[in-house]
Amino acid sequence: MTAPVEWDGAVPRFAVHAFTLPCGLEVLVHEDPGVPLCAVWMGYRVGSSDEGDGTSGFAHLFEHMFKNSLHLNGRHHYEVLREVGATDANAQTGTDRTLYHETMPRAALEVALWIEADRMGYFLPALDDVRLARQQEVVRAERRQRYENAPYGPERFAVAEALYPEGHPLRYLTIGRHEDIAAETGPVEDSPDLVRAGQRHAGAGRRRRQRRRGRRGAVRRAGSAAFRRRPGRRGARGHNAR
Repeated sequence: MTAPVEWDGAVPRFAVHAFTLPCGLEVLVHEDPGVPLCAVWMGYRVGSSDEGDGTSGFAHLFEHMFKNSLHLNGRHHYEVLREVGATDANAQTGTDRTLYHETMPRAALEVALWIEADRMGYFLPALDDVRLARQQEVVRAERRQRYENAPYGPERFAVAEALYPEGHPLRYLTIGRHEDIAAETGPVEDSPDLVRAGQRHAGAGRRRRQRRRGRRGAVRRAGSAAFRRRPGRRGARGHNAR
């Protein structure tokens, strides 16, 4: 068996096994049998650089709203993960990617994969006006806390506006503008900007990548079961929450 980590002088080299599931999901597995935990990292190649005029901040807004999905029946992803012993779970948005990650006992790997599959394939059916309004307020409060009321925070907006012309997707930073974040109101299904943004976020197809730490065979079996068909495709099979 290959050692989990080998050293090339002072540079660590991690042993990684890569394969692609039938649904098109790219998988990277790093196995360390000496660790009683497993970590799941799900990356979507979509971010603020995919936003258009008047939709700044949408990628980050959808990262916040992506924490519920249809078959959880109103429960929060983090709530379910905590119940199976997760020690860490969070998400982040950048200019060209959105990441979700969680760390939990090995025995809970299938739960994490099921949650990621449901998030990927059944996010939009669970989106409603209440969740939209709540997360709009959360994101705007985050902008005030981390950008507007932080030392040198407004400087980042000034630099971006000086570097990028009007209409450029990087002009308003990942957090977006208040007026764009607050502009979309319900009903959700009648908002073409929201529906398009949600489809772009949930429908990244083969560009999705998942990294996991755990036993290679168990990861392949669990991943194949959770992601039976291309996530987000109409008619894709799902799981009922247990």
